[in-house]
Amino acid sequence: MIPKLSKVFGIQNFSPSIRIEKEMPAIRAMVQEVVREVYTPGKTFKITAKRSDHSFELDSNGLNQELGGAVIEAIPEIQVQMKKPDINLELKFVKMRRIYLMKRFAVRVDCQWAPVVVVC
Repeated sequence: MIPKLSKVFGIQNFSPSIRIEKEMPAIRAMVQEVVREVYTPGKTFKITAKRSDHSFELDSNGLNQELGGAVIEAIPEIQVQMKKPDINLELKFVKMRRIYLMKRFAVRVDCQWAPVVVVC
């Protein structure tokens, strides 16, 4: 389906998604899995968490630190880079019951895709 969508006139980008439970162990595991999928030696990463659901147990900075730590746990050799990382894992926390992890396929040549996690 992805190759077909990329050829449809008028579609600028699209985001396939994976459903995740709204619990930190599940979020950590999925973040680790996604980064393992796209990581190759020498790539850098950044976690960008944004919340509209302020009832979640951690604030944005806490999420950035917790999930960044999870990535380093999974891939000890990966380097953090705040400006222009190779992998920018975006998490958007919204008021819903589930989390949706979306892989946004980028058009830019230097980036295969930028993972986006929507926490619902």
